[in-house]
This record gives sequence, structure tokens and C-alpha cells, in this order.
Amino acid sequence: LARSLLDGRIALLVDGLPLAYLAPVDLAFFMTAAEDEGTDWLSASFLRILRYAGLLLSLLLPGLYIAMAAYHPQMLPMGLLRSIIESKQAVPFPTAVEVLGLLLAFELLQEAGVSLPQAVGQTLSIIGGLVVGTAAVEARVISPAALIVVAAAGICGFVLPGRDFADAMRLWRFLLAVLAALGGLFGLTVGGILLLLHLAGLESFGRPYLAPFSSMRGFRALLRPRHIKTLYRDPALRPQDIRNQKP
Repeated sequence: LARSLLDGRIALLVDGLPLAYLAPVDLAFFMTAAEDEGTDWLSASFLRILRYAGLLLSLLLPGLYIAMAAYHPQMLPMGLLRSIIESKQAVPFPTAVEVLGLLLAFELLQEAGVSLPQAVGQTLSIIGGLVVGTAAVEARVISPAALIVVAAAGICGFVLPGRDFADAMRLWRFLLAVLAALGGLFGLTVGGILLLLHLAGLESFGRPYLAPFSSMRGFRALLRPRHIKTLYRDPALRPQDIRNQKP
């Protein structure tokens, strides 16, 4: 909050809530962690790129697996396809039902962990997922490949710095998986286009949500500047006082 105020953003405090609402914000703001400024630029840039990769994998991996395994198996390498077919021979459910069911189970485990005390909740989420997933694979209710895909997507979702942003991605991940189950890669592509159109139409105090990526220089949002400007605010925020703090 203090850093955002120094950068030129505004904070809205609501009576009775222990949170503050910041504006304007965009996608790059949600993908930036406070620890980036205390880390050397090379490590911070690498971690930021890793977050964007985790965002894409968390969002698209379940839907991509459904589309490839159920609709377009010819696009998979022969070795991988043979492994998936062998693991699904004794599984009574189709691929879409497997993945969607695992996504729902993963969400239930997360919500159960939030409702319990922190130490118990984290233990329940980890051990519960391992025990239930292993038991389901051994009972031939789900295939190991589907379990690996959903677990990888869930782990990638944990690299996002903001929990509210991560929760929104969890919802879109499920919607994209449903569209992939209905139409394969075509449904997944339509869902991705709808998501981009939705994000492109969002604004925060007049600043487009995808503003950092609206030009050819948008890749700079993936990297932390080598020298952080601590004395001047970002001119894109249009601050009345350009100085970050007076000496």
C-alpha cells in the first residue's frame, strides 16, 4: 500500500474492512511482487517471466490436455499418446469428466484449507491431495496423466502474487476446460479470444487493463528495470506531482 501511494496510485479505505482498494491498476501490476524491488534485476526479471509462464500454464493446461486427448490425439507425440492410452484403459470416465472432476476436487481442497486454521489448512491441502489423488489412481478412477495435469496447473496458479487475481484465473481455468470439453481446440480458442476481449475492455480509472502490452514495447513489462527510479513516478499514471518523494 505504501509503495503504491509513493508510485502515484490512490488508495480507497472502507470503514470496517481491513483492506484498501488501489487504482489505477493493470495486468503488469498484479504480476509484480513487492520482493522484486529488493532483488537484483536479473533474478527479479527471471522470476517475473516465470510468473507469466505459470499464468499461461495454469490457465490453459487443463483445457489443452482435454482438447488434445479427447479431440486431437493425432497432434500428440506417439510415445506420449501411447502412455495416455495405456493409463486410461481401466478408467471408466472420459477425459473431460476426469479433468473437470479433478479441478472441482482441487477447488474443494483449497476452500477447506482456507476455512481451517492456517497450519491445519496447509497440511490438509497437501496431504489430502496426495492421499486422495494416489488412492484414486490406484483404484483406477482417474488416470495418472489427468492427475499430473491438474496438479501442475494448480501449482502454477500459486506463483501469482495477488490472491484475488489468482482466484479470477481459477474461474477462467475451469471455464476454458469446459469449452475445451465441448469443442476441443476450437472451443479453447474461442474461450481464449473471449478472455482477451474481456480484459481489453476493462479500465481502471481510465487506464486500460492491458496497457503495458498495447504496444510493441510491451515485453518490457516482463522485465524489471535495471535501475529502479525511486525519485519519480510513472508518467503513465498521470500524477499531478511527478516526484515520488521530496528530499
